[in-house]
Amino acid sequence: MAETAVVDAVAETVATEMVVPDQDPDADIVEGAGEIDDGIVRVGQAALLYFDWRENRSATRKKRGLDPEDLTREARVAVARFVSHVTPEVPVSDLTPHQMTTYQDLVGANTTQMFERLMPVKDFLRFCWKERSLTESNLGNNIRIRQSDQKKQRELEEMKAKLALLQEKMPQAVKAVAEARENKSGGETAPLEAAREEQERLEGQIGDLKKRIDELEYQLSPSHEAGVRFDVTQEGLEKMKADLAQLQEEMPSAVQAVAQAREDKDIRENAPLEAAREYQERLKSRIDELDYQIAHAVVIGAVATGRAHVGSTVKVALLDREPERIEEYTLVGPTEVDVAARRISIESPMGRGLVDKTVGSQVEIRAPRGTIRFRVVS
Repeated sequence: MAETAVVDAVAETVATEMVVPDQDPDADIVEGAGEIDDGIVRVGQAALLYFDWRENRSATRKKRGLDPEDLTREARVAVARFVSHVTPEVPVSDLTPHQMTTYQDLVGANTTQMFERLMPVKDFLRFCWKERSLTESNLGNNIRIRQSDQKKQRELEEMKAKLALLQEKMPQAVKAVAEARENKSGGETAPLEAAREEQERLEGQIGDLKKRIDELEYQLSPSHEAGVRFDVTQEGLEKMKADLAQLQEEMPSAVQAVAQAREDKDIRENAPLEAAREYQERLKSRIDELDYQIAHAVVIGAVATGRAHVGSTVKVALLDREPERIEEYTLVGPTEVDVAARRISIESPMGRGLVDKTVGSQVEIRAPRGTIRFRVVS
């Protein structure tokens, strides 16, 4: 795409759609985005480079018969909004992890649009790091979007699309009922009943979709986020903290490995640099995951209630075995699972079946390997 076209497109989106507190809504992403004549690439300039790179990549993919993965107008708006937030004339190398988390907090005020506003920014920051080596690390990793939430967001979008299609069909279904009622003669009711059944089917599907959409929107909302918790044992929490400390110790070496690999000037063919970057990304992703889990961890202590809960060690007799086989499990949170040690998650089929049960309880659960019947022994 020609630079003037990029400038016009981004300037339009910023002028008409940007909503960032304490920022001029008419601010132009291309302020300071002139020639790169001092060796310093500024954020506005990097955004133009990113848009051009995406255009070129889309053209290449299209020639190869692949999905072009075009950069949408909404994605341009998201990048423009971010650039305006940090200001276009700031050197990319001056951006900090703290600015990324601050920006996420700002966008988080409107969580229903969090993904469409943050994912393009993460991709832009990854471009600055991986394709242009403008930053020492991938700053996009500091914008945290949990994988589970990404799946929920995709499901939400699919549900809304299905709902829109069904709602488009509803007027025709209502009309069909009305016409069948008018044309009913000689006591013939089959056409009317069929039309009514179709209308009721559509109404039922629409109702189910609306219910699921409400559930997903709540799960992605700030109020739900405030209630997120991970039930863990004290032992499990200590292990998570130890793992986190170990990974944090490894991070400086990972950063240094990237810096050393970058010394090879031919970045496009630098396999060691690619490997070092991928390892650093995996490391940062795991650190973020542990950070989040620890922040939302709730230690469940050993309380003598007579009922199985997190931290309980439960012996069960498998009733479908001859003779009955006794097995022992420890119930733990999803972050502490260790199959070899028979530490099972309370969110697994077996775990859900055992939670809150007392000695003598008989339980039947459906698991991937079939139905399991057992009795709690102790």
